[in-house]
Amino acid sequence: MSQENRPLRESIWTVAGEWTKVYFAVFTPLNIMNIARVIWFQTTQAQHADWSPMASAILEDVGRGALGIASVSIGITDIWRLTKMLAIVVEMWLTRRRERKAEVVAQNEARLRAEGEAKGRVEGVTETDALWRAWNGRRLDALANGEPFDEPPPDIAEPSANGR
Repeated sequence: MSQENRPLRESIWTVAGEWTKVYFAVFTPLNIMNIARVIWFQTTQAQHADWSPMASAILEDVGRGALGIASVSIGITDIWRLTKMLAIVVEMWLTRRRERKAEVVAQNEARLRAEGEAKGRVEGVTETDALWRAWNGRRLDALANGEPFDEPPPDIAEPSANGR
């Protein structure tokens, strides 16, 4: 089976390819400690008549311990792998959340800008209307009083020319 078509795991007792180093980094020190403990116990604490039953007991105890240590090492490796996967998922979620927040901020800025422009147009129209009404009022007063009226109409492009 080629490396790229290989399943992530072949059985419960295998470790995913890229996690093999982590597995052995956990398994090896635990197994060395187990071997040292078994040898210490069998040579100092257990009562053996000869070296042959002691060697058999050492091999039997080391084998049993190695099976448990292999299980624990696979569990620790899987927890580590799942933790890294969770970190990736959380990072993706945070990135998407930041993107959504930026979208909302951009939409709000555009909406507020449009509202501000609309309000500015309304205020501009109101101010222009007030200028024209005031000018027309002065013109009508001058006509009603028979006075000459030579004031130019308001210049919308140059508001400062209208005494503002």
